[in-house]
Amino acid sequence: MLMSGNVILALTEKLRRLRRRKQEIQDEAKRRVAEIDAEIQSVQKAIDTAEDAMKDIICPVCKGTGDIRVCDAAGSMEERMCGFCHGTGIKITED
Repeated sequence: MLMSGNVILALTEKLRRLRRRKQEIQDEAKRRVAEIDAEIQSVQKAIDTAEDAMKDIICPVCKGTGDIRVCDAAGSMEERMCGFCHGTGIKITED
């Protein structure tokens, strides 16, 4: 009986340590995910700000790439120079 009590006590202690370690790992993971989420929000805000600042400059047809995708006679998609901005990606206004 004394021997089995020591085994159970040792296993119970090991179980407690494992549960504590698991919780520490989960807490660390939550902290790291929160840091990444904050960075994602910051980058998204920068993108939104840049897009807002450039909305009157960027070509509305090609979205600033200078190329558009069109379907050819065989039904395949291909890239062509944007006819609206002439491949510059910049909105051309007629003054």
